[in-house]
Amino acid sequence: MTGPVTIRVCDLIRQIAMEHNIKILSDKVSHDYIYVFISYHPHQHVSKMVQWLKGMSSQVLLQGLPHLRKQLWGRQVWDR
Repeated sequence: MTGPVTIRVCDLIRQIAMEHNIKILSDKVSHDYIYVFISYHPHQHVSKMVQWLKGMSSQVLLQGLPHLRKQLWGRQVWDR
């Protein structure tokens, strides 16, 4: 994750979190990982939040950055 992809990923994660009432306390982007420390309501399920953040962001990234699709060769944006 470098350059404009990093900026876009961070923006997407913040936007998705805001839409689902998830508060991002801190985040950090390294070469291979994105670390996000969040605060959420007890009624929200962690697995659902991860699904929102990873699923929506990867879909938007692949649609908006065609060079990323070529770079990944059909692999997923996020690891399990």
